[in-house]
Amino acid sequence: MDPTTINTFNQIVQQVVLLDNKIQRDCDEEKRSARSLLHIAKKIRARESYKAGKRNGSGRFVPGRKYTDRKRRIFAKHLEDDYLDDEKSTCDNNAFRRRFRIEKKLFLMIPNELKENYRWFQQKHDAAHKLEFNHYFAKSMCSN
Repeated sequence: MDPTTINTFNQIVQQVVLLDNKIQRDCDEEKRSARSLLHIAKKIRARESYKAGKRNGSGRFVPGRKYTDRKRRIFAKHLEDDYLDDEKSTCDNNAFRRRFRIEKKLFLMIPNELKENYRWFQQKHDAAHKLEFNHYFAKSMCSN
């Protein structure tokens, strides 16, 4: 419809509706192309993470994930040497009782019983295939 031939209100409304529909179609096409670009970008990121060798516990690759070594084995060894090992312990039974408010014998018995009876307290590998906390840490986390 030529704008110079618009004579009535109904013709004006028709012209506006036609223009609005054209704008809507253009907008929908832009949305579709933006979605397809986003989809392509996700595929590229997944391929890059695959090449980088990043994956979660199920074997799937996870973009942007990396393992942070928190030296858990060293700290577990320090815990055992300082408090739990009778030969290397830096504190006697009285100091242990004051610090943890429990007898050392009972403290050692609880995590061992938990580990034997409940799978949740058994040491296993995490998603990065590293050993998780040992059962003494699990006991101390549960007691807090």
